[in-house]
Amino acid sequence: MSTSISNLVPIFSGVNWNDWSAKMEDFLGSQELWFYVKGINQKPAAVFDYETVEDAKGTSRSIPIHPAKNAPE
Repeated sequence: MSTSISNLVPIFSGVNWNDWSAKMEDFLGSQELWFYVKGINQKPAAVFDYETVEDAKGTSRSIPIHPAKNAPE
């Protein structure tokens, strides 16, 4: 049986902050994210990938379009 990550994230219901906070810290620590929350690790710099941007715009590759040989005129 597989468990999705969303089933492991503690959801804050509005009560018992101390219990939720401890569980959330444990969860973020298990995902190696707690040092980002505490400000010890810095957010990685965004990497600009020109090819990905061009793919998203649909302009990185030209696809030649030829009329069908038997197309009606």
